[in-house]
This record gives sequence, structure tokens and C-alpha cells, in this order.
Amino acid sequence: MGNLMLDGGASRVTRDELENVPTPRGTRSWKPVPHGYIADLIMHETINRGFMVESEEYGLNPSGTKMFGVFKFHQEGHPEYARCVGFRNSHDKSMALGVTAGLSVITCSNLMFGGDFTIHRKHTIGIDVSELVPKAFD
Repeated sequence: MGNLMLDGGASRVTRDELENVPTPRGTRSWKPVPHGYIADLIMHETINRGFMVESEEYGLNPSGTKMFGVFKFHQEGHPEYARCVGFRNSHDKSMALGVTAGLSVITCSNLMFGGDFTIHRKHTIGIDVSELVPKAFD
């Protein structure tokens, strides 16, 4: 079971709305990652691994600087056994990019975040989101 919980003025948005959130310009040591890019990578990895997406949920804080999401999916032909991936990202240096996976995950705008397996990665010069997402699925 995957839960996306939003409070503090955060609101549910569509993936298209994520794509429209401007990503700030990085610095020499800080490299922000577009919110929509993370959602797209997770969707791509889900499909590549032969999973059927059951649901996708996204949320943004009022300023759009923090993004939260949860995907629920199952193996093709096995809808009774769902899995989940939760993720979060920030454009204001307040939290590291995070991906969590498992049979049950929680992603909350109050920064509660967890599942069976969790990866965090700071937005530093060497960040490679395309490596993080497959690790969470593995």
C-alpha cells in the first residue's frame, strides 16, 4: 500500500503540472533536478520492468519547491500483488532527493518518508538520478 499524505498547504497535482514547475539554476556545487524528470524516470523504469501502473499521485508544496509522489504498480497478470515506489525532491536545498520502495511506502509533505528500501542523494555535482531509480527497483 502506498500513501501520499499532504498537509501544510500542499496540494495534489498532475504529472503535467510537475513538468511546468520551473527548476532553479544550479550552482557549482548544487544541481537541482526537475520534478517532472524524476516522475518520468520512475514511470519509464516501471514500464521497462514489465509492471502495470495502477496509480500515480503527486503533490507540491505551495511554492512548488518540494515535490512528493507515490506510484502503485503490479506485475502484468498479477494485480493482487501490488508494489509501491515513493519519491520526493526539493528545489530549495531543504531535503535530499529520495526514493523508497516496498510493499508499503509513505511519502508525506511533513517529511515522513519510508518503505522497505530507501535511498537519499543530495543535489551535488555528481548526482545521477538515472542510477538511483533502478537501484530502488532492484
